[in-house]
Amino acid sequence: MLFALCGQSAAGKTTIQQALLHQLPQCGRLTTATTRASRPGETSEDYHFLTQERFQAAMAAGQIVCPIVHRGAWYGTLRDEMMACRHHDRVGVLRPDKLPELAHLAPIISFFLHRLDLEPDRTEDERLILAYQTLCTYQVTNVPGQVEQAVQQILTLMHTHSGGSYDATH
Repeated sequence: MLFALCGQSAAGKTTIQQALLHQLPQCGRLTTATTRASRPGETSEDYHFLTQERFQAAMAAGQIVCPIVHRGAWYGTLRDEMMACRHHDRVGVLRPDKLPELAHLAPIISFFLHRLDLEPDRTEDERLILAYQTLCTYQVTNVPGQVEQAVQQILTLMHTHSGGSYDATH
């Protein structure tokens, strides 16, 4: 099962992903491939950093699904990692408009994260993300300074949806 976190930039997706993975050691991380340069402190656990040539070759070979260009860099999901979600639970950060394309590879439960203090960013990319938020299974509000509430809400939903496999009482 893939538990997908979706939302606008700065909605807290990566922060919540890290908190969930900390509390759920039985879950793995769905790691995205990208052509952008790594930022200070990022490792191969955060992204699969690929050269432009290697990314294009993987895309042409069908190894990368749902590729997009965001802020001048390519991003995509590795087909093998998505397929692994059939047998191992993972938490990943995805765009909501890509959920239908990925759903045939593995079961997905998705959470759209809203953050109340975000200025309405109306770039074409952000408008697209907001337009597709209804594809997400659940809507979760990430209140500034209270990220643990959003994490607990997601854990509770994961617990309910999985028939009790995830303990939300940590």
